[in-house]
Amino acid sequence: MKTHKKRILFVTASLNLGGAERQLFLLCNELRDCFEIKIVSLDSQGPLLTRYQNELRGFETIEPSRFGALGDFLKLRNVIALHNPDVVVTWLYKADILGGIAAKLTSKIPVIWSARNSELPRFSSLKKLVLALLSKIIPDYVVANGSPALSFHKTMGYPAKKLITIPNFISPWTGYAKSNSQLLKPGRPLTCVRIGVASRQVSGKGILETIASLSDPPANFPKLELEIIGQTTSESIEWRRQGLYGNLEVKEVSSDEDLARWFSTLDLYLMPSTSWESQPNSLIEAIAIGCPVLCSDKFALDFSLPPSNLFDPFGANSLIEALLKIFDQSVNEVYESASKLKLYVQKSNSGISTKNAWISLIEMATAKENL
Repeated sequence: MKTHKKRILFVTASLNLGGAERQLFLLCNELRDCFEIKIVSLDSQGPLLTRYQNELRGFETIEPSRFGALGDFLKLRNVIALHNPDVVVTWLYKADILGGIAAKLTSKIPVIWSARNSELPRFSSLKKLVLALLSKIIPDYVVANGSPALSFHKTMGYPAKKLITIPNFISPWTGYAKSNSQLLKPGRPLTCVRIGVASRQVSGKGILETIASLSDPPANFPKLELEIIGQTTSESIEWRRQGLYGNLEVKEVSSDEDLARWFSTLDLYLMPSTSWESQPNSLIEAIAIGCPVLCSDKFALDFSLPPSNLFDPFGANSLIEALLKIFDQSVNEVYESASKLKLYVQKSNSGISTKNAWISLIEMATAKENL
């Protein structure tokens, strides 16, 4: 007898080239053999739109309504009523609110929220209060991608009993890509060092601070080549207009092949965020292929980086001094540090255990509804 697959409807608020959007893509790919997957986006454009359309069956967008959020909500409620899912999983806060309310008003469908942030610097106290209140009413479970995100949402007022931690997936390409960093090669003459940053081009990511810090390195330094990939934004268009990028070109890279190629050619991956991050995919991916990393000390992770891998992005010469310390390390020291981090990430971000955790959670949500 053929077993009926449970119907899972994912609602996302964004198709931007960010960590959350890439994680949702990986999650849907992993679960599509176990469940009947439907993905609805409240964003009808974005760098990941084509990839979602081409590679995920059951994907559709809701065109923006002239009635704003109310119009989006009504359209979303119609979609939920039409597909009658067993569980609704919402991704990012706008989707949590609109998708969650629509699901509960349609037929009291179990709802799973995502909690991926460890800080909300651009959210007003009112927005945080609304999320905290709704978290007590709408979701059956809330999935945090790490302990920093879980702890932060507890402080916001999310019910602790609903919060569950499930680690991120690591992109499949990290299984075959390998770092070719000069810092890992014996007899290395460091004449030119390629430093990479992968980030949306917005304030808080340390982009302009990095460009300024590396614009005039000491005379005894090797040549520094800064490579930045990430989504262009209205903010970065203004940066370009003001000449703040100088001659630096920023590319949008989204395919696995291009990401694998880009990361594997870096000598050092830099995460210079001045605000916050939540288990950043790009950092985990760099570590997973054995690339040496250097990170801002302004955000929390589920694991501790050695002091030699951290710097203060607000310090006048902190980045240059941190680079100098890494350049002065022996090949064995750099290799040992990179290898330990790689081993930890591979163990803690097991794709099989993450997939099984999601399957178990979905089964729990449907079983709870049937009680």
